[in-house]
Amino acid sequence: MITKRDYYQVQRYLQSTQVKLGILVNFRTKFLSLRRIIRAHK
Repeated sequence: MITKRDYYQVQRYLQSTQVKLGILVNFRTKFLSLRRIIRAHK
């Protein structure tokens, strides 16, 4: 399961690097899960 903490960590990375799109991959479950994350505008 991808947590809010994981999501916000990717958002901070995207903000600091000025990258527009990130992919969060979860290896902690039996099945691989992916989530595309677009940088939030601040």
